Amino acid sequence: MSQGYRLAEKLNNYDMDVTVVISGGVEKNGVFEAEVMYEVAKRECLDFENVAQKVILEKESVNTLQNVLKTMKYVRDLDAEIIYAVSSKDHAPRVLRDWTYIMDEHNFRQEVVITGVPSMEAYSVKGDTNPPFIVEPPFWAYDSLQEIFKVPANKKEYVARAIRDVIQGAISN
Repeated sequence: MSQGYRLAEKLNNYDMDVTVVISGGVEKNGVFEAEVMYEVAKRECLDFENVAQKVILEKESVNTLQNVLKTMKYVRDLDAEIIYAVSSKDHAPRVLRDWTYIMDEHNFRQEVVITGVPSMEAYSVKGDTNPPFIVEPPFWAYDSLQEIFKVPANKKEYVARAIRDVIQGAISN
């Protein structure tokens, strides 16, 4: 949050209007991720609401790819020319990767400039400051993985065994 706030402050110094889209639709205990991040921003950056002329809470997306697709709609609606994708230092490469693929697929490249702004914060669990080990599939594998998540609970063990068998067969050959 602090990097995003500092960026918004600097843009304001150049009399640029700043719209902040806080994206996150994962819900826990009736509260969305975007709402939590917004409250943190207001608490940690006391004049956050004065620095951002407009704040949009995007509460539908549940993964990075959906964050990008939903945010892209706001970017087009606002006719924005520059996107600063601010995210944790662990998440920033994934955000930029997904923006790049989505921009290509939707002929979005000519309309805007995007740059990544990694924050100083990292993912952590209950104060753990060790960076996480995140293993992500290549972009081309997402469609297959999305299908795996649709497997009914009563068939997951069967599918897992079948995947293991295919992998072991490929390794032994």
